[in-house]
Amino acid sequence: MRYARTAGICLLLILGTLLALPATAETQGSDSATRSPGGLARGLEGALGATINGLTLEGNVGYNYSGALLRMTADRVRNSRTSGVSGTLRLELWATTTRPVFGTVISAYTLGTYTLGVLPAGTSFTNIDSGSVAFTAPPAGTYYITMALTEFDGSIYPYQDFFTFSNLQTFGTTCTATSTSLCLNNGRFRVTANFVSSGGSGPANAITMTSDTGYFWFFSSNNVEMVIKVVNGCVAPFNRYWVFAGGLTNVNVTIQVTDTLTGVVRNYQNPQGLAFQPIQDTAAFATCP
Repeated sequence: MRYARTAGICLLLILGTLLALPATAETQGSDSATRSPGGLARGLEGALGATINGLTLEGNVGYNYSGALLRMTADRVRNSRTSGVSGTLRLELWATTTRPVFGTVISAYTLGTYTLGVLPAGTSFTNIDSGSVAFTAPPAGTYYITMALTEFDGSIYPYQDFFTFSNLQTFGTTCTATSTSLCLNNGRFRVTANFVSSGGSGPANAITMTSDTGYFWFFSSNNVEMVIKVVNGCVAPFNRYWVFAGGLTNVNVTIQVTDTLTGVVRNYQNPQGLAFQPIQDTAAFATCP
């Protein structure tokens, strides 16, 4: 981490207290994104009566965790105050069941912290890399992940700025991808398919394409029969996980999609001898987040 002087004034809010809650261990995950220098914290537009505080989290920010270890990175933490020295600053990685709104009290599971130190006015910490710090996973569920900049005020660490990543993370699922099953949408949804035809029958062979999408073949790995994805539509007014599928077959196919976090199951079927009809189920799983 490099310490450098900076210039310019940025507006930031300070309000709220982080409620740290107990959690359990988990496997792996990562995300990264870029904020414009001095960019406003997500949710700032709706915050009223907030104060101007001059501490910002800027540039490219990211995290990855595996087992009990977490790494956090950020391009820059800036102190654009005109005088004095900040309190002790630290980065925190949070998991929340709803998207955090800046300027409100935020209840979050703390996944890990990294102490930066104090920062004189008009200076920045740059090229921040926490290295390996302790990681504690939240209870089973799907969460918004937020990197927060907090400042010690003598008793607690209220947040000064934060950034919420676009990808949600799921913890505590029981899905394991196999040759006949997909694990989609960050491993939360198990997808299997079975086919019946005059040329044979049995479980379809599963191939993962992306974290949300995969395909199945029946008779030959060169012959794709069906593509499927599970999409996170957990935003108003939808508030559902969606299932979309398309087929290149007229074979009898039964598809089963299971939310491994809640146990909810959805089944879809294409009759023998009929061209596969597209599946566009935008009400599939009311199990957000």
